[in-house]
Amino acid sequence: MGASYNALAMSSATLSLLLNFNSLHGGFVMDDKVAILQNADVWGKHSTIRHIFSNDFWGTPFAHARSHKSYRPLTVLSFRANFVAAKYLGFTGLEPIGYHAVNILCSALVVYLAAIVMQKIFLQNEGNTKRIHGTNKRGKPKNKHNPKRLAPFASSVGAYIFASHPVHSEAVANIVGRAELLSAVFALLSFLSFFDSLPQSQLPYSCVDKKSGGSIR
Repeated sequence: MGASYNALAMSSATLSLLLNFNSLHGGFVMDDKVAILQNADVWGKHSTIRHIFSNDFWGTPFAHARSHKSYRPLTVLSFRANFVAAKYLGFTGLEPIGYHAVNILCSALVVYLAAIVMQKIFLQNEGNTKRIHGTNKRGKPKNKHNPKRLAPFASSVGAYIFASHPVHSEAVANIVGRAELLSAVFALLSFLSFFDSLPQSQLPYSCVDKKSGGSIR
């Protein structure tokens, strides 16, 4: 099972990388200019971690009347890391290619995690189908649709559609879209941690009531 998890997750993440690669050489557009080029929290010599966590997303102090009041310190911190890494490599730190590269990698990570989530959900549903309908002498479910085949198929279709759907292009191509990418990463990691911590009887698709002899709740 672990190998199949990795195979689908890696292939869907690779598809995401290939589809989003054309945004690598894009520039700073629209909100990117304000959030990065005009934001001293990203490149300022006197800006510290304290400033990043006390200013809004655009680098304006919250007490200021013109503050947008949007708060995304981890995203700004990732922009700062982009700047510092580029400076360390001998660049100015404000070349857009590095920021786009991180967005592309973040998108691939989101797809990777989403593929694992889909497999866990569909394979868990497969296991419950076996408990609900029973199995034949060969250990296969007694239903006309074989979930052992449907689960990997459904997971694959879901993962590849998620990886290739154009609705995600804005979050990847616009550098400020990293806020959505990072929130998706943490949301999926939280779901996986929660899912793996649950006992078998409390999993989302555990709808078999053992006390009633295997009937559906």
